[in-house]
Amino acid sequence: DWDADFVNIVKDKMLPLIDSVKGNNIKAAIILGGLTEEGIRNLKLECKIDFPSYEADDLLIKTIMRSNPGLLLLKDGRIINKWHYKQLPKVEELRMKYLDESSVKIY
Repeated sequence: DWDADFVNIVKDKMLPLIDSVKGNNIKAAIILGGLTEEGIRNLKLECKIDFPSYEADDLLIKTIMRSNPGLLLLKDGRIINKWHYKQLPKVEELRMKYLDESSVKIY
């Protein structure tokens, strides 16, 4: 069973932002740590996540993100920016400041 607050943050804050910028060479993925394959499937079903998921070591995720959940913006393998779930950018800010039709990945 997933913590209701966590699920609500993912569904109400993270996914709408990600969905608003997907497409046009912009790809999204979720990176998870410390879960079984069944746990990953359950989270994806619970939150209706329709993009790829990957696993990473918990320590790696904590070192990079410092937030659970958080948003990470990559371009050509480099971190462009990262946001705590309480400080997510507005869609307009994300598009104007960071997205320029080039290959961008959001995690």
